[in-house]
Amino acid sequence: MYTTTRSTFVISTLIIFIFDLIYGDDAEKAASKKQWKRQENAFVIATNDAKEADEERRMAQIISKLQRLADERRQLQQRGNLRFKADLERQKAQLMEALGENNESGVFKLRTTTTAISIN
Repeated sequence: MYTTTRSTFVISTLIIFIFDLIYGDDAEKAASKKQWKRQENAFVIATNDAKEADEERRMAQIISKLQRLADERRQLQQRGNLRFKADLERQKAQLMEALGENNESGVFKLRTTTTAISIN
């Protein structure tokens, strides 16, 4: 952002450039053109720097958003895992209650049995 002093300086410099280009002798015109080109280059550099800073800011925002989304996905996955574990515990408790078991080992033995009929 330009301050009032900076704006006044830029305007007065432009007026001097224009005056020298129109009314000055050849040496003044050449010096004015040279200074004009320097100013023009300075403006181009400042514009490019501003564009680069804006691009960096946008990239930082995108990275931040992607990190936030990854964190949200991770939290959702953790909540899903916790729900799944809670459901398993609830099912195990229901099965133990239905079988009248007080010991988990009996329930696990029942879960690991097969439905195959022995050949003997």
